[in-house]
Amino acid sequence: MFPTVWAGAALVPVFSAILSTNALIFELPSHAKRTSHNRLAHKVKRAAPVLPIGWAYQGCYTDGVARSLTGPTFNADNMTNDKCVAYCAANKYIYAATEYSRECYCGNSLENGATVATSGCDMMCNGDTTQSCGGGFRISVYKSSATAPPAPSALASYNGWGYQGCLVDSTANRALGVGMGYTGSLTPQKCLDACHGQGYLYAGMEYSVECYCANTLPANAALGNLLDCNMPCAGNSGNDQYFCGSGNRLSFYKYGAAAISQSSSASSTVASSTSSQATDTITTQVVTTTQTTTSAAASVSNAPAANGWTTMGCYTDKVTSRTLAFGQPASAAMTIEKCQATCLAGGFKYAGVEYSVECFCANTLTVGAGPANDGRCKMPCSGDASETCGGADGVNVFFYGVAAGTSSAAGSSASSVATSSPSAAQPATPTNGVVATYNGWTYMNCYVDAVAARTLPVAMGVLGGPAAMTVELCLDACKKNNYPVAGLEYSSECYCGNALPPQIATDGRCKMYCNGAATTICGGPDGLTVYQYGVAAASSLSTTATSSSTVGASSISSSSSNTSTAAASSSSSTTTPASSSSSTSAPASSSSSNTSASVSSSSSTSASESSS
Repeated sequence: MFPTVWAGAALVPVFSAILSTNALIFELPSHAKRTSHNRLAHKVKRAAPVLPIGWAYQGCYTDGVARSLTGPTFNADNMTNDKCVAYCAANKYIYAATEYSRECYCGNSLENGATVATSGCDMMCNGDTTQSCGGGFRISVYKSSATAPPAPSALASYNGWGYQGCLVDSTANRALGVGMGYTGSLTPQKCLDACHGQGYLYAGMEYSVECYCANTLPANAALGNLLDCNMPCAGNSGNDQYFCGSGNRLSFYKYGAAAISQSSSASSTVASSTSSQATDTITTQVVTTTQTTTSAAASVSNAPAANGWTTMGCYTDKVTSRTLAFGQPASAAMTIEKCQATCLAGGFKYAGVEYSVECFCANTLTVGAGPANDGRCKMPCSGDASETCGGADGVNVFFYGVAAGTSSAAGSSASSVATSSPSAAQPATPTNGVVATYNGWTYMNCYVDAVAARTLPVAMGVLGGPAAMTVELCLDACKKNNYPVAGLEYSSECYCGNALPPQIATDGRCKMYCNGAATTICGGPDGLTVYQYGVAAASSLSTTATSSSTVGASSISSSSSNTSTAAASSSSSTTTPASSSSSTSAPASSSSSNTSASVSSSSSTSASESSS
């Protein structure tokens, strides 16, 4: 008996050691803060990623709503550190970091107070469970030994454009009235090319992702402090590091003007600018007070209603199946109103904010999407901490007008995004010279348009500009920017939208050949040759589209519903492109004496119409 008791006593320290070594097995519920996904990451031996020459792991760092790396980013369900580093290296950045299993961030310096974290980078990479890809507001950081590119600055001059300063703007009264579409991520060159291609004299970039054009300035146009335009362009890459305005500020350019000195004091007076047209006298003054960069939206509650939007609450979301299909560029200054304005300008009736910095739009909710009741929508908006902008896999959804099931005395007259009637969606039989179908697009008909009220609101530039316009180039550009409706006008103009125009033209106005294809029809004076994507037979406009990620989503430059109004100009000044008149089926040439800024404009025999 004694040997048995002795043997049992001898085993007590052994069992104690086993229990201590395997404490995770007996972890108390009160300490089970991590998911099983995260806990498993502790038990798996880490595998070193395969890195390009010169790259090395730097450690675990803190992150926040104001990101530690402010360059391009993307999310992927197969994320690994290798993929993230390769992506940032390809875009000429020297820092790369993974976060939350599936997120990748790039930059050229650690910003916004990033510090070394002693813990938290314990989440497995979605694409390789032997690697750690950061954690909740923790980033696994990698760095290249290469030299960082220069800090951003304003692009001084480009192809005849000169930088004029930082122009004050507002969503209620745009300093440059025409929101311009573009492809890919915004750079100053893309915006300037797009504005020049449509014959505009002034151009400006705002809020990193927006492009605006005009031929005239409002009487109260004023320049702010040069330092106010301090947001890097969304398309910055490598050594091309430029500023694209900021909140309510435009990086402002004029065609044919010399660039100002950016080293001069912000309080220096800008000379008055007067055109030869008596009605177009514009004096711009400098605002010497430095203004804080803010969102265009006022600080309001989480459910703004005065602007026509109704809150729907917090909905579940997934990267693989977005509740709202059309992702917009993430912004370090996101607000609810900013996202709503972007969606409304694009013709969408649903808007949603997520993860502090993300904005999504759609005309329908994805099948299976539903309210989230677990409190996941609790992250403050990056541009206004008093608002809530969703959370991880949670999106705060808003509807323009009165949503189904929402009681309102004005319900019958609530504003809504215009949609085409079923009767207007019957494809017409193509006539001679009309491209019938192309890569999923179907010719619908010739529709009425007007400069003062564009029926397809987003003017889209194409590679080569108006002189190279073809049906295929226009359709490709609209598709790349997630628009299901496209139209061509006056041989050289391309427009996109989310709904068919309301009125079919029956007078044969769509008879002008494309500038880039002499046997193909590209609309006519006040006439759009319209195509719809995904329509092969009589059908109402489909608003269901393939889900798009927030990263790589094409930008829609307008953030206000007033951007569909084009600025018209018939000035004979040598600095303003002149409109041209033609009633023939051949493209009309510009009569402007400014040979470097000419453009064909939609017109009729009775009145000329300037290009937008």
